[in-house]
Amino acid sequence: MPEQVHIFSEFEDPERIQYINEIAARQPGIFKTVRRASLFPLWFAEKELLRKIATDADNSHLQRLTTRQLQTPLLGLGYDPVAATYSGEIKWDPALVDNVLKRDQRQCVLTKYRQFGIEAAHIVPSKLHRYTQGFLWLVLSEYWPLKSKAWSEAILRKGWGDNCFNTERLTNMLTLNQMIHWHWENCHCAFYPIRVADDKKSMDLSFHWLPSAKGMKASDWVHLDRNPFGDTRPLEAWGTNVAAFNVETRQLISSGDIFTITTPDPEKLPLPSIELLEMMWHLKRIASMRGQDDEEEEKNEEDEDDDEEDEEDETDE
Repeated sequence: MPEQVHIFSEFEDPERIQYINEIAARQPGIFKTVRRASLFPLWFAEKELLRKIATDADNSHLQRLTTRQLQTPLLGLGYDPVAATYSGEIKWDPALVDNVLKRDQRQCVLTKYRQFGIEAAHIVPSKLHRYTQGFLWLVLSEYWPLKSKAWSEAILRKGWGDNCFNTERLTNMLTLNQMIHWHWENCHCAFYPIRVADDKKSMDLSFHWLPSAKGMKASDWVHLDRNPFGDTRPLEAWGTNVAAFNVETRQLISSGDIFTITTPDPEKLPLPSIELLEMMWHLKRIASMRGQDDEEEEKNEEDEDDDEEDEEDETDE
């Protein structure tokens, strides 16, 4: 049975709606509209935080959050900070990769695909390995003050410098086939962590396709009290002619479908970190929904113009 939580659940939560409406009603009405890049972090923030800023007479915290724009680079998604901070390629540990595949029975945890093309995938991107970003945790603690500490402890390693990421660990990895891996890396889908068994031998997650924000700008002004996507129905696929199938059941995998990851030995082959999956559930959705930065859109337009010029040159020939 599909999990009830979906990518827009926060927009249907009565308490959350009440707090957002109270925030939007602040005089003199300066909080009625916000940038797209500010909207989703605020809606997805911890509910207790929304309650606090909705009832707090001091507007300073609210002012900061409604003007803060969680940029894709800040999230560690869609860019490569390693090139500027760490010289040298990340060397994959063959033993680590083998352990990921061994734990996941050498099959994609979602589709159960077993043949060639399965890959060890990172939850938090490997491009952040040995990367220091204290500002990231400062910002995340503003929206998720009760959870951000557990998130950071699940991925940071002391000893390499101040708060360096250690992405090369079994708890930050899972096995995916190439197609799902590509969509995961490009923020086209997300996994919602439901539960971990008491014996730590299994965990349940639900799979969700994420919407495309193509043609939308992160700097666009939108109403704070509503979902700019409008339609909140779960997505059956990402784009045209893109679908995922469970090869064991021969069934289409739709948003909300639940799958299970198991391990034969929770000590030697621990499950993926539920903390990291929870963090990326929020960050993947924000990165997908926020829209493009102006610079990114201009670059894409330039690339499209170059492609058109190339096509014209080929036609002339």
